[in-house]
Amino acid sequence: EIFGPIYEPFYVIKFNSPELIDKDRFVVGNLVFYAVESSKTVDRSVCHVKGSDASNMFDEEPGEDEIEYSDDEEEAEAKKKLKGRKNKSRAHASH
Repeated sequence: EIFGPIYEPFYVIKFNSPELIDKDRFVVGNLVFYAVESSKTVDRSVCHVKGSDASNMFDEEPGEDEIEYSDDEEEAEAKKKLKGRKNKSRAHASH
């Protein structure tokens, strides 16, 4: 299993039971090899693009009002922008 940031991933090797672990061979810090044919790569040019791996009940990306933020200031700014857009569309609709 691979987890963590794309630029410095972490690898977890799972075993079916503790008895299968050869403690002389499997040491933290050892090199990990993988089958290139079955690996997947990530285009690093899209790493800066925000996205979500969550989807709604129709298996679509979440809407702007459904996004979860990890930064309070970022969330406040996004909600402010969304509110401004809603107010603009209401003003247009009333004319």
